Amino acid sequence: MNVVELNSELGYTELFMGPVKLVSRYNFIIHCVSIDEIEEIVKDFKEVLDLATGTAYEKLCRDELSEIETLTRTFLPSRKKKGMVTMGGSLLKFLFGTMDDEDRKSIEAQLRAIDENNHNLIENANQQVIINENFNKSISQIKDLIKDDRIKILERLDKVNSMHKQLVKEDIAIGLLFKIRILKDKAQAIQQAIASTKLGLFQPNLLSQDEIEKFDINFNSLQHIKLVLAEYGDNKLNFIIMIPNKRF
Repeated sequence: MNVVELNSELGYTELFMGPVKLVSRYNFIIHCVSIDEIEEIVKDFKEVLDLATGTAYEKLCRDELSEIETLTRTFLPSRKKKGMVTMGGSLLKFLFGTMDDEDRKSIEAQLRAIDENNHNLIENANQQVIINENFNKSISQIKDLIKDDRIKILERLDKVNSMHKQLVKEDIAIGLLFKIRILKDKAQAIQQAIASTKLGLFQPNLLSQDEIEKFDINFNSLQHIKLVLAEYGDNKLNFIIMIPNKRF
């Protein structure tokens, strides 16, 4: 029997009679997001943008960067100074959603292994934990592109005369605007995922194709997936996707 929350002012609730699947063990997929990395890349964009001052696209770029900074301020209820270490207690702070203490300890062990650059995940016969750092990797790729852009921009500006320099700056700003909007799209996706988690909703687009195939996720199994949002360490968001273990 399933008893759902009261959704009527008439003083009764709905009861659904039938078999219920009880989940006693979960597998986990953890999507890691470093907020500090996002803020660092915004600073990098601003430094490169200083080479394209006085262009028509400069203000557009700066407005987009300001929006990204505003978005990141909504990701956590409070911020820690970089390098600040939590003394004692759990390093995993739940923002929305919960899990039992045994699962929490397992998740913390995996995240600690990543922090210590030990990418050999701890084996557990009863569950799997997958750390997905694709977001952070994509941020690092953008960061590398910005550094490369800076070098190329300085070379281009050095080779042109004053008459053509403004045209080169315009071209630079347009190229930066494209990359900035890629970063903004990623920041907006994080904000939407946080909002969904707060409402207790799971967004299937959080799962990659590999993750869907690995855990054989389909339309029917989606209803049993839970999502937890937790903060870990120095301003790191973790979207913890809890997938029922079919062994149990």
